[in-house]
Amino acid sequence: MDLNDLENIASRENIPIINCKMKKTKAKIINYSGSYIFMDYSNINTYTEEKCLLAEELRSLLL
Repeated sequence: MDLNDLENIASRENIPIINCKMKKTKAKIINYSGSYIFMDYSNINTYTEEKCLLAEELRSLLL
């Protein structure tokens, strides 16, 4: 599964992925009138890291 597949899953499940600068983490789930995934792309260094972070957050929401 590649990053595009993960983004499609988030879209299909109506889970927005939002770029947001964060101090202590690179990815976080916020539940407020729905679920949102916040990703700090400025601190994500590789494609693999981005894919793993997104997969982990989606897994947490969908299981």
